[in-house]
Parts: sequence; C-alpha cells; structure tokens
Amino acid sequence: MNGTLQAHTKTYVVRQVHLDPVAMAVIEDMKKYRLMHSDEVFYNPDTGQPFETGKALRKVWNTSLAVLGLKHRKMYNTRHSYATWGISDGINPAYLATQLGHSLQVFFKVYAKWLEAGTAQTERAKRDAVMARGVQKCGKSVATKSKRRLTC
Repeated sequence: MNGTLQAHTKTYVVRQVHLDPVAMAVIEDMKKYRLMHSDEVFYNPDTGQPFETGKALRKVWNTSLAVLGLKHRKMYNTRHSYATWGISDGINPAYLATQLGHSLQVFFKVYAKWLEAGTAQTERAKRDAVMARGVQKCGKSVATKSKRRLTC
C-alpha cells in the first residue's frame, strides 16, 4: 500500500492460488535462475534485488507493456481479466471468488454483470435440458392454461 509491497493480504488471510501450467513453468524457470541465495522469485532489474516498492514493480510492468506494444493498463486489471475469462469459460464462481480472495457476496457484486452477459440462451438451454430429464423420469407432463407442470 502507498507504494510499499505488503507481506500479507488485505484481510490477513493466507490463500493458495492455483496457477496454470504455463505460469508454473515460468516460476520454476525463475527459481532455477534466482533462488540460489533467496526465497524471492522476482527481482528488480535495476537493482538486482527483490522488489521493495510497488513503484519499482509498476516501472517494470509499464516498460514491459510498451516493449510488447500493448495499451497501458494497471496491473490490478489482470485480476478482472482472470475473473471475467473464468466466468466466460464457465468456471465455478465459488472457485474464482476463493482464488481472488473474495467472499461470494463481493464476487457477485463486482462480477454479476459478466455472469449475466450473453448467458441467457445458454442458461435457458440448461434449464430446458433439466426439465426434459424431469419429464422423462416422471413420465408425464400436464399443461394448464397458465403453465406447464410435471406430475410424478
């Protein structure tokens, strides 16, 4: 906070973050290269020491974006990308919330619009499949004037 890297999360709760195989391979390569004398993985290229401030980390981030020809964005936005890609790919919101360190309430408050965006057709298809299985199990469906209901 305020430019200083913190040794803990905002809530002081330790969590295990699951990295994908590509990210793990990068970390393993960095360990081979850097962990000879330290537990740190990422070092400031200007000082050769572990990052001590957010300002130094942002400098490397911004330089990397420029070299790659990418539009500027805050590092924090990568969390939102992770969450929205996960939602789009159908990953369980409870899992995503845990990975981000959110309660489900906070997760849904922040990402509800992404859960709703473009999913109505998919969700209707899921609902229809569930209802069709119910009809098959029960054997008959009764239609009334206002709605269709199952009788078992």
